[in-house]
Amino acid sequence: MVPSRVACPVGASADPGIHTGLRNHKIHGAFKMRRVIFPGGLCSLICFFLGAAGLSFGHQGEPESEWAIVRTAVGSRAASGWELALRRLARLSDPVSEKMLLDALKNASPGTSYVAAIPLRERVSAVMMPELVAAYRREKESKESMEEGSIFARVLLLDAIAKSGHPNAAEAVKIGLDDPASMVRIMALGSLERMGKPAVPALLRGLASAHPETRIWAMRALKNVLRREAVRYLLRLLSDPDGGVRTEAAVLLAELDSQAGIDLLRQVCRREGAKNRSVLIALAHLGDGEARSLLMTGLSHRDPLERARASSGIGLAGLVEAVPTLRQAAERDPSAAVRISATTSLASITGRREPLLAMLKDADEWNRLTAARLLLEQGDLSGRPVLLNALGSPDPALRLEAARLAGRFLTQDEAWRLEDLLRDSLDNVRLYAVQAAGQLRASELLPQLKAILEERRAGGYDLTAAAAEAIAAIGTGEAVSILREALKSEQSVTRLCAAVELIRMEQDRNRQAEKP
Repeated sequence: MVPSRVACPVGASADPGIHTGLRNHKIHGAFKMRRVIFPGGLCSLICFFLGAAGLSFGHQGEPESEWAIVRTAVGSRAASGWELALRRLARLSDPVSEKMLLDALKNASPGTSYVAAIPLRERVSAVMMPELVAAYRREKESKESMEEGSIFARVLLLDAIAKSGHPNAAEAVKIGLDDPASMVRIMALGSLERMGKPAVPALLRGLASAHPETRIWAMRALKNVLRREAVRYLLRLLSDPDGGVRTEAAVLLAELDSQAGIDLLRQVCRREGAKNRSVLIALAHLGDGEARSLLMTGLSHRDPLERARASSGIGLAGLVEAVPTLRQAAERDPSAAVRISATTSLASITGRREPLLAMLKDADEWNRLTAARLLLEQGDLSGRPVLLNALGSPDPALRLEAARLAGRFLTQDEAWRLEDLLRDSLDNVRLYAVQAAGQLRASELLPQLKAILEERRAGGYDLTAAAAEAIAAIGTGEAVSILREALKSEQSVTRLCAAVELIRMEQDRNRQAEKP
């Protein structure tokens, strides 16, 4: 099932509750735990086009050259064939494929330009900016402008503009702040934030938006870019006509350790108590006794979800006095969710790995795997036995998570452990196993990868593409032969994926030869 929420790029993260990853638990991290809820259909669209896309454009007859195969796919009238072909072009770096992408963008009907925008974001350059701006305007001015496809396209186009490196990119992205769709405005602010200080004038314009949610996200972006320099702008918003904006300005000032706005935060805390977690955590971090007491009280709540949320908030606020209670919760709480939340908060507050090491022996297998993952992210392989065990777990979700991490904890000599995963009943598990085989340069798995490349399937062609990428990454003579043989396949998707990888390998060789 596709989730109905998408985390936004400007200071967004999980629901204010259980946090399962170590992060900087300074106060400025505490308020990144927000989500903006968008329509499920749009999220489904985003997940679909960033994930699997179907392809079927028939037999091609006699073997063709690599570029002929690519041109046939790009020129296909079948929508699914066109989409995957354009996505594959993101793997290449040459004027021909760049022109193909820009032509596709120019010729796309309103609501469909996201198909070209996805790969263009991967290889955008400054010279493309005029075409990207023109495509954005076409989408915005079309009668389909409030449809999901057009909204998604405008988000991608603005992000591509921000990444283009053009000296006027920030000014161009600023047009998104007046977009009729709130999602586009918010995502435009995220793109501007990633551009840093050159985008400050555009972010300041966002503070003057007629939409309160745009002002809020502009504040967050400005704070992240300017840090302490943002205080003078945030102070002005303490008198904003919208109560939510005023509260957010006070919270952001607290994140910057500014006492300004503290009275407003206390008023909100007295009025709403533990309901407004952002305010509560901000005050607790600043040493407010009442707020710290409210957070601590949550650890003894009868509802395990509330205890887990309290554990998370204590970690975010960095309450050292809670360490003994957190340690007890990590060791003895009957709820697995509380134990892992208390553990991650302990590790954050103390700056030590011992809580995570202890969690490797927890009764709950998900807790063990989470601890192993967090240790792995810190370069600690102490959880390797847990990860290895999860590769063969009967629980498909555990197997999926372990497969996702396999390329980071398996050695080249252990590539054989991927064999069963390459035959897994879940395509997503197989996909991660294929990617791991490529990361490990596992030439002994070439027969299995070849079989996956040649499989006939009705959809989910990311697995076919991943197999071609993994074979190319292995790069031996046998691997190249497999790709060349695939050019003769009766399946157009197999031919396309193999052709793109062969072209890319040739481009890589040429670049290496040109180096002094």
